[in-house]
Amino acid sequence: MKKSFIVITIIMIIAVLGIIVFQDSSEAQRPDRGNRQRRNFPGGFVRQNPLESSWAYVSFDLKISDDALLKARKVYQEAWIDQAKATKKMQESDGDMTAMQNLRSEMDRIEKVLAEKLSDILTPEQMQKLNKWKEENQEQQQQMRRPPSPPGM
Repeated sequence: MKKSFIVITIIMIIAVLGIIVFQDSSEAQRPDRGNRQRRNFPGGFVRQNPLESSWAYVSFDLKISDDALLKARKVYQEAWIDQAKATKKMQESDGDMTAMQNLRSEMDRIEKVLAEKLSDILTPEQMQKLNKWKEENQEQQQQMRRPPSPPGM
């Protein structure tokens, strides 16, 4: 009786572990898994939205006061909403080149308005650090876009 109980318990444990492993491996293969808003690049790189990375830098690395952070949050939220509207408009255009150019112009305008509003919130030193960070970030993005040079060059 005791042996049969132990055997049944072991079989149940193996069955549960098998179900867990199967569920985990099938979950990894779901086509809708992951964030579709990010663009994946070869080599596993993920391009992050510049607005997201800028907000993260201001929130965590720039070390601004809590009051300034609340004000900056509102400004970033406005930019986020404007960006979402512009992106939606472009998506509805079915890849029209004019719409894509308009999106780039609109994104530049949103960035400019964001910078102007942030300059009223941040100190000149903080704004200078943010601008320097943006330049470095843009350089990294450009380097990632360049095709690798052939070996031996």
